[in-house]
Amino acid sequence: MFNHFREELRDAAKGERKAEEALRARNVILIAAAAIAPLTALMWIALLLLWDNVGDPPGLMYDAALLYPVLAVGAAMISMPLHRRGRFFLSCLISALPLLCVLAYLGAAVAWAAG
Repeated sequence: MFNHFREELRDAAKGERKAEEALRARNVILIAAAAIAPLTALMWIALLLLWDNVGDPPGLMYDAALLYPVLAVGAAMISMPLHRRGRFFLSCLISALPLLCVLAYLGAAVAWAAG
């Protein structure tokens, strides 16, 4: 999949700048949407393993694991119409924002493990 994206971007780089921006934004939206299920599963598996073996993890980990799939689906639904209207940077930004939940999850895990 990534090789196909690279080939398309190389072809678009030879042409118009607007076409390259559109492809880049589309690729960000597709990758963010494709990451929803695997990241959600990994977050919940790690959370349940920690809860079962170590103890009660912090609430921020639960919150991030619950909010990530909801925010990611919502962001995908908002970014697709923006992409159609030519707002490529804004659609990229909105589709990548739910990844902040993953960073909050990892930060809470590290803070919990350190303290």
